[in-house]
Amino acid sequence: MAKGLGQEDWAILQNQPSVEQLRDSLITKLDFQNDIDLKLITLLLNNVVDLSDTLPADLKDQLIKIFGYNLIGINCLINKIKFYLSEENVLRFQDIKRYFDLLIKVIGHDDLLYRLLQNLSSPLQLKELKSVFFGSKLFTLLNQCFVQYQLETEYSERGNYIAKFTNQFLVLLDKNYSNYHELSEIFVSILKFDIDTSPKIFSHFITQEYFPYLLHIYQNSKNNNELITTHLIKYLNSISIEENEIIPYAIILRNFQINCNIVESTILLNNLTLLKILIISLLDENDSVTLFQCFQQIINGWGQQIFISKTALSLQQNYSRFLVISINYFNLEQNRKISEEPNFLNSITNRISSVSDRVRSLGMLIGDCVFEKIKGEKVFKIDQQTDFEQTFMNDLGLLFEKDDFLKYLETRVMDVFKDIKTGKPRRKVLHQEDIEQTVASLSERIPTSMKISVPDDNEDEDMEDSDDDPSLAKKSEVHIPLYLKDLVTYLTASKDGNSYEMNKLALTYGSNLILRSNIKDLRFYNEALINCLIGLNNNFNIENFDDLRLKCLVGCCCGDPEESTSIIIKLFLSGDYSLQQRLVLLTTLSLSARHSRGFTDNNLELKKPEFPSKLLPPHLHKQFMIYETSLMTDPIEKSLEEGLIDETMEKNREKLMGAGNILRISSKLRKKEQSFPSNPTKTRIVNFYKIVGSKFYFPLTNIWFTLVENGQQLGFNVGNYSAILSSHFIKTIGLILHTAFPSSVDIHDMIKEAFNIVIPLTAKIFKSANKSPNDTTGKNDDLLILDSMTFVVLIILDNSNEQFLINFYLNELAVLKNWLADLLSNYSDLIEGGDAKLFGKCYACLFRLNELFEKFQRLLIGEDMI
Repeated sequence: MAKGLGQEDWAILQNQPSVEQLRDSLITKLDFQNDIDLKLITLLLNNVVDLSDTLPADLKDQLIKIFGYNLIGINCLINKIKFYLSEENVLRFQDIKRYFDLLIKVIGHDDLLYRLLQNLSSPLQLKELKSVFFGSKLFTLLNQCFVQYQLETEYSERGNYIAKFTNQFLVLLDKNYSNYHELSEIFVSILKFDIDTSPKIFSHFITQEYFPYLLHIYQNSKNNNELITTHLIKYLNSISIEENEIIPYAIILRNFQINCNIVESTILLNNLTLLKILIISLLDENDSVTLFQCFQQIINGWGQQIFISKTALSLQQNYSRFLVISINYFNLEQNRKISEEPNFLNSITNRISSVSDRVRSLGMLIGDCVFEKIKGEKVFKIDQQTDFEQTFMNDLGLLFEKDDFLKYLETRVMDVFKDIKTGKPRRKVLHQEDIEQTVASLSERIPTSMKISVPDDNEDEDMEDSDDDPSLAKKSEVHIPLYLKDLVTYLTASKDGNSYEMNKLALTYGSNLILRSNIKDLRFYNEALINCLIGLNNNFNIENFDDLRLKCLVGCCCGDPEESTSIIIKLFLSGDYSLQQRLVLLTTLSLSARHSRGFTDNNLELKKPEFPSKLLPPHLHKQFMIYETSLMTDPIEKSLEEGLIDETMEKNREKLMGAGNILRISSKLRKKEQSFPSNPTKTRIVNFYKIVGSKFYFPLTNIWFTLVENGQQLGFNVGNYSAILSSHFIKTIGLILHTAFPSSVDIHDMIKEAFNIVIPLTAKIFKSANKSPNDTTGKNDDLLILDSMTFVVLIILDNSNEQFLINFYLNELAVLKNWLADLLSNYSDLIEGGDAKLFGKCYACLFRLNELFEKFQRLLIGEDMI
């Protein structure tokens, strides 16, 4: 029998109590510590909660406190809702909603975790608490209520759910809860709940206020130290860290145990600043033993033949960055020891003997770094290699001296927080005041723009009336943007009387203005321009808004490709943008590569403007314009695909399909004369073939290879739109690859990267759920990915030398050939029913591969015999 409630109180609660009786029993007499048990909770669920809609506020609040006092109340609420959900009775909706609302109010209290932990009576209850809140019990129930009855709550979204319980966890610390074993268990459970959103909890702990708690929690989580450190690394990867914050963050990170697994996972994140922080955190006054051990382990794998042949070149470059930075901090004795180890020499030898230029260059780079530290001079004195190493080191940026860091070690860890700005998003947000300050810095040395008047559509009709009406304000004159500072100002115009004209003029004249600007000014304003353009909304329904904006973006990228591409890729990765805006960023890269290569696209007529003094007299100029190459009439991808699907596919259909089978090909899929894009003119950028790989292509493939899920590279995971983004991303890679033929210095490595993207996806198409040919679940997603894959494969087959492909990519071609044959044998109806054009592309790929293997059959047999 409960101590605070007598027999009479129990009888009252069981027999339809009045409000006064409930107030007397539950508020006046109730003893929380002794009365709240399963018997009371069950009684309240059956006799009182049904009346909660009519209860006064004080009794409602008391019910919330009772059910949130310990796990008994919460578990009973969850089980009650589950019982009603299992009945699937629409008439039960009001009952479910009543209990659901009570549950939401119970878990919504900021001190819920504090009360529950205070009332734990055994370690088993702590385990049960973790199961309820950070397992699947509560969160799954909330989502089930939404799916079945549309009972929506903010906690149905993982990010909000984690944020709520993170705040409750902070309340525990604010109330000086001192059981660090229990705190550590809860903290680790929050981290394990969701791999993507949970690391955000560190935004509260990398502060002067809560960092000491984090250290105590870490010290009491011996079995989960690596997990905590890994999530901390992920958090640091998600925020923006300036160069002057590298050492302070390294001081913070050195309080956590780092091993080779964590080092390797950090390398895969492709975050150079974070990699510097990690390496510096491992330095000490002596030999930096941990860093040296990690270096030895990584370089052994880095030089293995299987690593060289199977690992994407973008990832190999990330590993090389770690090696180069580490070598910079090793002392003379350590570098000499490295140079004498057989594994190091074998690694360099394996790379130098590779057929890939980039693989060889990375091998010579590491060799030069080690021997330059020992002897003061490089081993490989080759002009091309010198240029490669110079570019590589420039991309690394500033490397801090070891002594600077060691001096900083004397600083207490709590003092470093004054030198960092915690919690910043990784994307640098461009505010209006930042732009105005940038513009003002050059305003004194740039003359004022020419003024023009931009009339309103109905200005002629209303001019006389408006002159007579003093209540109507006249629009002020606006300027044609003649300088980049004007362009930035116009693009960020606030919603005033002239913002429409300013936006329209900026978009109309922007591309020409950007292309005629000198590289120094463009580089100064480029990041601001790209930020403004990609974030610009068509608030005024400007005609051809998307085309005009895209032309300006491509102008920025073509005007300064070496800097602009990195800005665009950074925004794609970390900018707070919609799916559509990210697709625009990808399109900007592909169109910029095509324009720089010399292709002319009808949807992007972008020419560098000539000043009148550089033109012929008008009558002569018109005569020469007759010989201008005509523009395409079809979209780029469609035109390329029509050219890649050969007429011979129909002629050889019997050979392709086998006797007795009929290949149906729409006439629309046949190659049409004059449907090809016009042959490119000479490259518009002198060194395009040198930079197309390093600036346009490899940064994108590097992004793809970091998208690893359960050990597989399956593309982006953005919910229902994953296939759209992944497909567009792969096609962008294909379009850029097309511009690299035939003379890019990296073409061999670029083809290899393309195969490394396409081949793993063959295991995903129509296989993600062990589909049978009749199962159409997720069909559209698979068709989108398949379309982009065949596009890339056709690009490679159509532009590469056949013997070159056989010599270097025999295994990849064989995998694709067998996969396509199996795909078309089992899923031809599914593919043709979804997209007849894609059906033709698949057969075109298979035919090209069959033709290629038959043509070089003797060569292949000879290789097998060897």
